[in-house]
Amino acid sequence: MFRIVLLLCIASISGCITLVVHSGEGTYPNIGSSEAGADAVRNAQRESQNRLLRLKQENLDALIVMGVRIASDAQAWSLKPAAFRGAALGETIADAHFAALGYPTARSGVFLTLDGQYSIEHDNAALKIVGVNHQWSNRIEVLVDGVLPSDIRLRVVSE
Repeated sequence: MFRIVLLLCIASISGCITLVVHSGEGTYPNIGSSEAGADAVRNAQRESQNRLLRLKQENLDALIVMGVRIASDAQAWSLKPAAFRGAALGETIADAHFAALGYPTARSGVFLTLDGQYSIEHDNAALKIVGVNHQWSNRIEVLVDGVLPSDIRLRVVSE
């Protein structure tokens, strides 16, 4: 009887996979054989790919949550009177911008978070919030054209 414990260390800088084998008891077949080694490498690659897909999806989820939050804040801003830091007389939801909503922005007018960067575009009578993360190739667009929950539409553009 034998027991094999494999410890896989993936070094992202060098791009190589180091395979360390530790035996708890008994003897075991030659781990250097092509079949056992190939299985170990395939499993490591599969786990690495699955982890990257999960991270990409988590980033996309975070972009969506923040995009919808900004849209909701824009709706609330358009309903508040100017005396309470809301829209001035004659302003609509399409006039919202990050400063009015209370979001700090970079010099370029972009709101930055750990998950991505967000910009506001004005599209006729609607407000378009664009969230992008270039590292994960994720992009969302949230279009808001009213104050009802049904007035928020989401478009996911992810490669």
